[in-house]
Amino acid sequence: MLKNFYIFVIILFYCLSRDAYAVTNNYVIDKATGTRIGWMVEKDIFPDEWTDESVNASAISLDKKEIKRSVQIVKQALSKYPVSLLKQNLKRVYILYDITFYGVSFGGTNSLDTIYLTNRGTFKGYTDLYIEQLFHEEFSSILLRNYPDKFDGNIWGKFNAQNFKYNDSTAGVAALKNKKDAEDFDDFYIKNGLLNQYAQSSQENDFNSFAKNIFKSKTNFWNIVDENKRIRIKTTIIINFYHSLDKMFTEEYFRNPGTHPIF
Repeated sequence: MLKNFYIFVIILFYCLSRDAYAVTNNYVIDKATGTRIGWMVEKDIFPDEWTDESVNASAISLDKKEIKRSVQIVKQALSKYPVSLLKQNLKRVYILYDITFYGVSFGGTNSLDTIYLTNRGTFKGYTDLYIEQLFHEEFSSILLRNYPDKFDGNIWGKFNAQNFKYNDSTAGVAALKNKKDAEDFDDFYIKNGLLNQYAQSSQENDFNSFAKNIFKSKTNFWNIVDENKRIRIKTTIIINFYHSLDKMFTEEYFRNPGTHPIF
């Protein structure tokens, strides 16, 4: 009996030690891709130009109880891309409690090779779906920036409603400030070639709205694709963009998640 008690104590101590290490460490490295996944605010977390008075970037470290779930979500998102594409374009992912720029809290953003995501817990709406979609949204911006020759914005724009114009480059911030950032599917915008209100703020945000849904779709997304000509064509354009980056990205790949190999 005493021997069993000592064994129990040793196992308990080992488990507690592992938990403490996981909580006090600032990041993990995804073995397949080498991507660093962090959850603490670090000295060099943001590019220098983000810390000036105009941008005034700031962040709050992730709640400890959300670390494990957040890392699992990011690893799941990473698994949907070829290792080579990730190694070429993504070095770090931060999951934080809050990210603020220009005095406004953002769900996510990105820099040259880093993605920043927020997670305040499922009870505040930060579900697995929401967080993974944020990842795909921000990574699509990095890819769009790194491979501009693979996407023709003029052709994309032809499938918006006639005379429609996006707002300027700061429109995303303005949309957040003015509470015009709804991301629920909306019939009014859909018939005009957009998935939601926020997509009208800029072409990049419009592109992002499709990217996040082909990789991790909300309920009814593919029905909307099949039923609306403008949405259907823009979905084909964005799939062709990803297919140009790697041949594994096909419509079949996106429509049937879970049937493809994990990289």
